[in-house]
Amino acid sequence: MCMKPTDLQVDKEVAKISSFIKTGLFTLAVIFIAGMAIIFSQKKMTQTTGALSGNSIHHKELPIYSVDTKEPKVALSFDAAWAASSLLTTSLS
Repeated sequence: MCMKPTDLQVDKEVAKISSFIKTGLFTLAVIFIAGMAIIFSQKKMTQTTGALSGNSIHHKELPIYSVDTKEPKVALSFDAAWAASSLLTTSLS
C-alpha cells in the first residue's frame, strides 16, 4: 500500500530543496568573488612591482640556492650570522 505525501510534507521538501539551492548558490558566489579578488590583486601586484617574488615583496636580498651547470658540482656554505639578527632584535626590544 503506497501512501500519498500530504501537502505539508511536499511543502517541507520543497523548502529544503530551495534552501539547499540557495546555500549552494551563495557558496559558489563567495568562492567566485574570492577567486576574482585573488586574481585581481596578483595582477595588480605584478603590474606595480614587475615580478611576484619574495624578494620584491619584502625588499630583502636572498641567497642563491642553485645554479644550472653542465658539470656536476657541489657547494657547501654556512650562514654563521643567521642568529645574530634575531638576537639583536630581541635584545633591543
